[in-house]
Amino acid sequence: MNYDFAYVTIDVAEAGPQPIDYTLTVVDHYSGQPIEGAHVWLDESDKGYTDASGQVILENVTPGQAYTVRITKTGYQDSDQDILSNDEITIPMPESE
Repeated sequence: MNYDFAYVTIDVAEAGPQPIDYTLTVVDHYSGQPIEGAHVWLDESDKGYTDASGQVILENVTPGQAYTVRITKTGYQDSDQDILSNDEITIPMPESE
């Protein structure tokens, strides 16, 4: 009897965290009230505008990764902040002087 055997070696790379969606909330620095219509960028990628709850969904964000968030809104100072992604991110914006 003859037996043929095949050996297969599979290299399995350790997969990093899978991208998920996060909620970013923009609020007034003094009152804590949500800011609607703030323009949000994540690492220079346009993520849109906040809704009436001051929120925007950041899609395909890698958990634990550092990002730079830029937020602009008429009547408020532009905000550039380095963040570490987590479940929910709240960024206070001071009004323009």
